[in-house]
Formats: sequence, C-alpha cells, structure tokens
Amino acid sequence: MTINPRALMLAIAIPLSASILAESLTVETVSPSHSGKSDILTSLVTDWSAHFSRLYPDTTLRVLDTDAANALLSLGEGAADISPMSQAIEDAELKAFTRRFGYEPTPVKVAIAPQDKRDSSSRFLYVYVNKQPAKPLAEPESQFVKLILSRLGQEAVASSGYEPIPESVVHAELEKIL
Repeated sequence: MTINPRALMLAIAIPLSASILAESLTVETVSPSHSGKSDILTSLVTDWSAHFSRLYPDTTLRVLDTDAANALLSLGEGAADISPMSQAIEDAELKAFTRRFGYEPTPVKVAIAPQDKRDSSSRFLYVYVNKQPAKPLAEPESQFVKLILSRLGQEAVASSGYEPIPESVVHAELEKIL
C-alpha cells in the first residue's frame, strides 16, 4: 500500500480493549440506489469497516444503506452510531438534532476531497457522531474514529484518491472525541 508523501501521518495505537469486545457499532453509508449517485464516502466506509472488523473480530459492525437526506436523522434517532457526510448539514437537520439532544452532533474531519476538478479548491469530508459535550465519545465509536484518523485509516483515504488530513488536524479531531 502506498502512502501519499505530501501528507503527514500519525500512527495511533488502537488497543484491543476488552470493553468493546462483543459490542455493536452501526455505521451509515449512502447508497447509489437512494441518492442517484455514489456517495464519495461509501468506499472509504467499506475500507474502514473491513480494517475495524479485522482488529475487533468480536464487535458486530453493521453498515446501513440509507439516503443522504436521512443520514443525520439516523444518527439522531440512534439507528446509526457514525454518519459520514460529504456535504454540509442542512439547518433543518441540525435544528432537529439539537432540539432532541440539546447539543449539536460532533463533526470529525476525516479526509480532504477536491471541490471541483476544474479548480484547485478543496474541502473536508466528515463523519458525524452523537457525542455529549464534556464527555468522551463512547466505545466502540471512539475506537472506530481513532481507526479512521490512524495511519491505517488515512492510508485508506489516500488509496481511495483523496488527500489524508495533516497531523495537526488529526490531533485537533482527536481532541474533539476524547
């Protein structure tokens, strides 16, 4: 596997803690059949899920097939633990989530994608988690996010054709979930 030499990688050890064994984690993807096009994070979620399943074979990992319009709704209703989003959350979705929980979902930057092939601008891609303020993200969700931000997770980003996030961004994103 090749690593994008322009990106700094941070190796994060993911301990095989007994506390997450035999637990369940649900990660959402957007299906081409629902959205009319393939969501850009679907292949990454598949890669991250495969790595996670190898590291935590006793943890049940379900990948939901949903549409982009219901991604945050699934997170807010507890149907999904992690919701990848390749676009900004709409105000109505954010307000509904905040009304239900009293706080906003936590966005975690996971990759950089080009905005448009014709220009050089880029944008972050995110996964959203339902994390209570001033509390660490629960397991196994925190372990999955740590995997995404690890060297292994960022190698998957690079092999999918996206830009891994810089080490400084990895540190900032880890602070959000710890």
